[in-house]
Amino acid sequence: MPRAVGLLTARPRHVEAKLHVAAAAEELRAVRAEVGADGDLADALDGLVAALSSARTGPLTTSVLTSISSGLDDVGRLIQTSCDFPA
Repeated sequence: MPRAVGLLTARPRHVEAKLHVAAAAEELRAVRAEVGADGDLADALDGLVAALSSARTGPLTTSVLTSISSGLDDVGRLIQTSCDFPA
């Protein structure tokens, strides 16, 4: 994911990077379907999917980059607690 986002930052029309971001968003949608409708993790997944969709359709602004970064942090933190992994 970091490589794809970096490529899109430098080359917004990079097809392979857009495909990678789209695939990641699709995987997260599947995780989201398993999570259910409520809760912080569901909200964090929705936000991250939205940020990745924005990255794919461009332009890749500072706001989008920040949303991806904070979304990855939030999902990682929340998934650890819901899966009983140590933080």
